[in-house]
Amino acid sequence: MATTSQLSTYVKSTTASNPDIDQLLSRVEKPIAEWKKTKDYRHRNLTIKKTAEHIGITVEDFRQYLKHVVRGNLKTFFSPMRVEDAKILMFVKGGPLSYDEFTKAGFSDTADFYYTFKSVEGVLPNTWALEDSVAKTAFEKDLSDDIKERVKRVGKALASWERNMGYRKQNLSVHKVAKLLGVEDDDLYYYCCLELHDTIDNWIELQRIHDALILLRSESKKKISSIGAMLGFGTDKAFRNSFEKLTGVTPEAWRGEKPPTPANEDKEKEAGPKLVGSFDVEPIIQWKRKRGFCKPNLTQTDVAKMLGFSDARFAQYLKEVEKSTFPDWIGLLRIEEAKRLLSSDPDISVQQVAVKVGLPGKGKFRSLFWKLTNMSPESWRISSEHDIEFSSSKA
Repeated sequence: MATTSQLSTYVKSTTASNPDIDQLLSRVEKPIAEWKKTKDYRHRNLTIKKTAEHIGITVEDFRQYLKHVVRGNLKTFFSPMRVEDAKILMFVKGGPLSYDEFTKAGFSDTADFYYTFKSVEGVLPNTWALEDSVAKTAFEKDLSDDIKERVKRVGKALASWERNMGYRKQNLSVHKVAKLLGVEDDDLYYYCCLELHDTIDNWIELQRIHDALILLRSESKKKISSIGAMLGFGTDKAFRNSFEKLTGVTPEAWRGEKPPTPANEDKEKEAGPKLVGSFDVEPIIQWKRKRGFCKPNLTQTDVAKMLGFSDARFAQYLKEVEKSTFPDWIGLLRIEEAKRLLSSDPDISVQQVAVKVGLPGKGKFRSLFWKLTNMSPESWRISSEHDIEFSSSKA
């Protein structure tokens, strides 16, 4: 399994004896090196033909490369690259990977991940992640940057981008999002694997549809196609397909312009918990997104007024939907935000965090934090730095 760094050595050793291989490498070495930077090998179901097209070389040249340089098949070619990604993910996470995490590196299932990892590294992935070894130590020393810090920077940048509704821009790709965030493509990829457990495309779609739920009713006279365009969808069809996929109802049915069809009534029942039954949750979603719970000295009456609820209606919402009392509900929201701040900003003090989440009394903040986490803020921060835990206070 030749790596890019080994190709020049291979060329020198084969030039005199096999000029055909020398010519082959002169054609494919640079395109393959550039292609690896795109991380296209993370996609599953790639064929020799598709891979050659993505690299920009002929299928025959790629077959010859696999035969004479890789000395194996397409899986042999992909395996070391995917394993390297998995090792970096485990290093960042500080432990073994879940199914959602290792499949993002291109592995099809658990058996594929375990077998491939062991064939490349000689040990199972969980053993590599949890045990100290000379190979693991050498790998960590070879990392040119502090990946953990880079991933944290992505979390901070994405949170700011979300608050500014940057996800509403049209024609967003992974590369464009990374550029807008001011981070590297790979750092965004690691963050998506470890924090979102999803692709950035799916995350963007979810944010847009959350906003659509609000806009369809708050902008009742605006055309549905205009709302879709406002949210960044290229076509009205794309917006409608996305909306129905995530909510189970049409935009018109959600807005109340016409009753849903019988088929959609079943979907709407299934989507009921997401839409919280008879409660209009858009104001709550927007309030949470704006961190309204971080204002100090909030009372249940204050929040009900901000959300446009009567005291009785808001109390009913807390009881039936949140299954909580107001103090417990607002306290949980504040501590989740505190955890996000503690993990994303190593320079912020505990007192500053307490003020930012609306609990300026340091003793009260510490008491609530301990009650909900069974840890002090300082201990939680140390733990989060080790585990790379990010908390996002989303609706």
